[in-house]
Amino acid sequence: MMTSTGLANLLPCDRRRSLFPDGRRLPPRGSSCSAAAAIGIGNSLIKATLDTARRMRCRRLVLDTMPASSAIAAYEALGFQRIDPYWNNILPVIYYGKTL
Repeated sequence: MMTSTGLANLLPCDRRRSLFPDGRRLPPRGSSCSAAAAIGIGNSLIKATLDTARRMRCRRLVLDTMPASSAIAAYEALGFQRIDPYWNNILPVIYYGKTL
């Protein structure tokens, strides 16, 4: 399993924002990183999140994403379905949910 430190060091994106107090960085929301996409990091992260949520006995996961996001196909392939908005986002996002 890849740690978040390993992931942050692997992604060669120039536009990064700080995500962790110790300065590790990940790409900003809505950006893409072709090296990460080429090795399927996004899909692995979604699956790991689903596994963790199940271990934590979560009953449902919800998320929002930008309409032009390449992640939409991955979310739908993993069983996420479009849902009504669960909060008033000022951005033009699409909402997804999945019952676990």
